[in-house]
Amino acid sequence: MNWREQVPAIIWLGVGSTIAIGAYNLGIGAVNNPGPGLFPFVIGAGIALLSLSIVATSVGTAAVPMTRPTTRQTMTALAVMGALVFYALALERIGFVLCTILFLFGLLTVLGRYGWLVAA
Repeated sequence: MNWREQVPAIIWLGVGSTIAIGAYNLGIGAVNNPGPGLFPFVIGAGIALLSLSIVATSVGTAAVPMTRPTTRQTMTALAVMGALVFYALALERIGFVLCTILFLFGLLTVLGRYGWLVAA
């Protein structure tokens, strides 16, 4: 039994079920007249079903030993977080289009290891 997979999946099963029940109480509606709870119900049910599948598949598997991330993986995660912080801080100052272009250009060149010509 792999508890590192099961515990978060069980938590998400509870979250998805709670969303689905709350959305059902809002009213699903009919096929030709959807209610306000239809979309949240579908999302909550999807979360619950996916987490249930994770629980079901992890029951008979052995636990995989945890390994420490490499320095490259750590630097990649920090670069993504830095790019997201830049995006959030620069969005109102330089505008959506320019900020998004710089964000994607940076991610493609630094993390995707594409040349600047391909990224552009």
